[in-house]
Amino acid sequence: MKSMHTCLTLTLGVLLCTSSTVARAAAPGGESSEAAPREVRVDALPGGPLRLSFEPLPPAQALEPLRPEEVREVLAALKELSRPREGFEPGVTMASVGPQDIPGQWEHHLREAFASRYGPPLLPLPPSLETSRLFMALKLAPRYMGKGMSEAARELFSSRLFLASVALSVLVYFAAWVAPEPLFTKTFAAALTLRLSLAVGVLELTRVALACVRLYREVEAATTLEQLEAVAERFGKALGGTGLRVLVMVASMGMARGLPQVPQGGLTGLLGSPRYALPGGLSLEGATTVRMVADGTVLVTGVAAGTVAA
Repeated sequence: MKSMHTCLTLTLGVLLCTSSTVARAAAPGGESSEAAPREVRVDALPGGPLRLSFEPLPPAQALEPLRPEEVREVLAALKELSRPREGFEPGVTMASVGPQDIPGQWEHHLREAFASRYGPPLLPLPPSLETSRLFMALKLAPRYMGKGMSEAARELFSSRLFLASVALSVLVYFAAWVAPEPLFTKTFAAALTLRLSLAVGVLELTRVALACVRLYREVEAATTLEQLEAVAERFGKALGGTGLRVLVMVASMGMARGLPQVPQGGLTGLLGSPRYALPGGLSLEGATTVRMVADGTVLVTGVAAGTVAA
C-alpha cells in the first residue's frame, strides 16, 4: 500500500514554488551551492496553523559578493518593470512645476505600487522620498559596505528609482519588524516573507529587517549631516552581501507587475537556490497570514491541507 503524507496546498502561485529537488541548483556567479537545502520541520498546531522551524545555518559565502554584472541586470530589470506599467521615464520628475517637496509623478506611481503589494505604510511617508533623510542616508551607505560588494553597491545605489524603492521597502515592509513578532496579513507580503525565509533563512531575514528598522529610527533622530553620515556608516557595515540581495528583492518586488511572479532578468537568480526546503518535496505557494515568532520559527495560517501518495 502506498504511504501517504500531508501536502501543503496554499494559494499564491509560483512565487514560493520550492522543493528539495532543487538541492543542487546553480548559485549566484554560476557556482554550485555548497550543500543541499536543509529540511524545514513542519508541525500542525491546534486550530490549523503550521509551525515552520528553521535550523540555523552559517552564512552563505556564495551570496556575499555582489558582481557589477548582477547590478546592471537588476537596474535594467527595474527600469523595464517601471516603464510598461506606469508609462513614464523613471528618471523624470515634476519638480519644475511645483514646490520641491512635492513628489514627482514617478514617485506617486511607485508609492501606489508598493501599497498595492505590501499594504498601507506602517510608518509615516515623507512628502518627497528624494529629499528625505532616509534617502540621503541610503545614498551614503555604499561607501561603508564591505569588500566584495561596495563597488557594485555604489552603482546600484546611484539609481534614484532603486533608492526610492529601498526607502519605501523600509517604510512599508521592513517596518513590520518594529513589532516583537512581526505579522504579515497582506497576501503578497506574506508570500514574499515565506520565499525569503526559505531562500536565506529566518535569522538572516530578521537581521536585515532589524538593520532597516534601526536605520529608520536613527535617521529620524539625526539632526546634522555628521549624524546622518554616522547612521549611513552603521547601516552599510551591518548589511552584508546577503542582506543587500534581500534588500534588492524586497525593493524590486514592490514594483513587479505580475503578482506574485518573480520578475525575469537579473532578479530571478539573485538569491541562488533555496537554503531550506520542505520535507518530502512539498511546496509552499502562499498563506493568509505569516507571523515571525520570537523563537525563530514561522507560523503560517490560512493553509488548506490534503494528502498525496509518496
